[in-house]
Amino acid sequence: MKGVKAFLLVDGLQILKRLCARMWSETYGYDNYGNRWVSAWGAALPPSGETPTSSSWFDTNNRLAGVSYDAAGFQCRTATR
Repeated sequence: MKGVKAFLLVDGLQILKRLCARMWSETYGYDNYGNRWVSAWGAALPPSGETPTSSSWFDTNNRLAGVSYDAAGFQCRTATR
């Protein structure tokens, strides 16, 4: 993408907070585990239905809410929202 400029806003720990490019931007939120979600966006299309958009996507065990896991901790099926 020749000529496209992107701007990153990071905090003191170098954690991405906002990403801006031509006609597109996203703002991110994080929980205590470091799980990231898109908290705001400025684009023609919103994030896909599989993109976390709030902290409620993650449970207290640091897993995606609404997803089944096997005994080894592997994801068995995709969350439906």
